[in-house]
Amino acid sequence: MIDNITPKSVIKYVAPSILLMLFISVYTLVDGVFITRIIGPVALAALNIVMPVYSIAFACGIMFATGGSAIIATKLGKGDKTEAGGDFTSLLLIGGLFGVTASLVCFIFMKEIILALGASDKIVHYALSYGIYIILSFPFLIIKILFESLLRVDGKPGKALYMTLLGGIVNIILDYLFMVPLNMGIAGAGLGTFLGIVLSLSIGFHHFNSSSSMMRFKIIKPDLKFLTDTVINGSSEMVNEAAIALSTVIFNTLAIKYMGDQGVAAIAVIMSINFLSVSLIIGYSFGVAPLISYNYGRKNNENLQKLLQYSLLFISVVSVLFFSLNMLAPQWFVSIYLNDSTETYKIAIEGLRIFSFSYLFSGITLFGSAFFTAFENGKISALISFTKSFVVFMIIAFILPGMYGITGIWMITPLTEFAAMILVFYYMKKYQKKYNYSLKMTVQL
Repeated sequence: MIDNITPKSVIKYVAPSILLMLFISVYTLVDGVFITRIIGPVALAALNIVMPVYSIAFACGIMFATGGSAIIATKLGKGDKTEAGGDFTSLLLIGGLFGVTASLVCFIFMKEIILALGASDKIVHYALSYGIYIILSFPFLIIKILFESLLRVDGKPGKALYMTLLGGIVNIILDYLFMVPLNMGIAGAGLGTFLGIVLSLSIGFHHFNSSSSMMRFKIIKPDLKFLTDTVINGSSEMVNEAAIALSTVIFNTLAIKYMGDQGVAAIAVIMSINFLSVSLIIGYSFGVAPLISYNYGRKNNENLQKLLQYSLLFISVVSVLFFSLNMLAPQWFVSIYLNDSTETYKIAIEGLRIFSFSYLFSGITLFGSAFFTAFENGKISALISFTKSFVVFMIIAFILPGMYGITGIWMITPLTEFAAMILVFYYMKKYQKKYNYSLKMTVQL
């Protein structure tokens, strides 16, 4: 951890986390590009049908990682390494067991799940071929997410980046090998993703078995209180990720109703671009959270104030930057996937220009959720996430498309994010005294 909080030291600390998320978004983008360019937009639509299943598994991994890591980081800040080590082992065991259970259930009901998510006759075969490998990856995916988060807590954010780099490079290489020379189609993309996740785990296992780690694997009795606190504290981050699954399902349903399979493919392109655009803020929020937890544990209010103000400044700059890029030149991003002569391309361009307004607000909502989780206040984070995703989003999605058609579909996310941003600022102001920070600019850069 770092004690001298300056803009330079914070950026240096969170840079591996930011690069990690950027690289994840890039190799996710590469997956979609390979599928679209080699097979076609219909296969990309199938990928988007499967994504909610992947998002749910990812959401559970994020829940365990953020909830548990905040508790472990706070204990390390208090100097309690023994208890932190026991929590570390519990976290990995429960995450792995949960992943295995989820894989078995989804494998048994895979076809039913794919059909329930809206797969049409044209894309169901593609969705099943890709989905089987995604489902098998669940336990490895959850362990990977836990390792990446715990490496940051252990003061080794660079190794978390190396894990992602290894998995991503393997994924990209195998995507090409399986889909082009071996002609495996979309199944090759799924297999490449699966093997990339599995092979990346070697870095995490090596580090936590080494003497350089503050946390080591150990035989322990199950700590139900820690696991309960982890789930409660990380529930907001799970809701955030689960909301991606929900929004994808709703967007797919609306796209099929108003635009057909081409609309689903356009939604897939916009969601991928969205992930690329917000990955900087997601990476920053994940990266800075252990610093907030650590300084909260040490009652270092001056550092907490600095972290909050530097964070708000960073998020503001990044939000305006990506809004401008997506609003003014959406073709730069969409043309990566699609030929400009296709109907899907025209739909995606129109949608992205409206959708891009969400970047002005989403940064604050993403950071706000991570901010309260870092204080082990998962209840407020969960309330923000739930209100945004399962109240505001659902109401807007129910009303706007009926009023404005396709344009209403693209307006859903910007209006949802705006409402959520207002809610985040309300709770940040409400909890200023409890956590000893101020929303007023009190620190010089």
